[in-house]
Amino acid sequence: MTFGFSRVTADEIAAGLGISKATLYKHFGSKKEILREVVAMARAEILGIVESIIADESAGFLDKIMRLMLQMGEWFSQVGRVFAQDVRRSAPRIWEEIEVFRKQKILLNFRILLEAGVREGVIRPDVDLELIVQIYYVLIQEFVPPDRLFNSRHSVISILETLFKVFFEGVLTGQARENLAGRQAGFDLMNKEAFR
Repeated sequence: MTFGFSRVTADEIAAGLGISKATLYKHFGSKKEILREVVAMARAEILGIVESIIADESAGFLDKIMRLMLQMGEWFSQVGRVFAQDVRRSAPRIWEEIEVFRKQKILLNFRILLEAGVREGVIRPDVDLELIVQIYYVLIQEFVPPDRLFNSRHSVISILETLFKVFFEGVLTGQARENLAGRQAGFDLMNKEAFR
């Protein structure tokens, strides 16, 4: 995670494990196989954390979102920029697997959370959940890509927190939200006219 994938040798991996290089290659055919296994273990760990938070019946929607943000921020802070950029460059197929995993799991788990939010009465039932999930995924892809995240002057937590605030709370003050609610009829009319 610190030095990247390509700069660490099989000899260093074997020495770190306290085994010979020959023993290492009895279990793995190449350094990329080792990387694929490390990535698979990380995915399983992340998925386990996410699924346990989502399945926690004692927590509500907002608690789950906050816990997910903290867990993801902690996990991303453990992954170095060098590692993420190196995997993208040196092992593009493995990087693609990471991206496919991210997309599938973000879309699935965020949808599950939103549906729970609707059942709890926290999320409005009149919004298109599928569209919200797609918009949120695009925001995550743009602002929380693992290989570029570490060039940002913002922490993972601050990025996720801002996305959460803007996405769920909006950028309007309470008074402005009240004023906007009075104009909702105008929005509804424009929407009907646009899709005639």
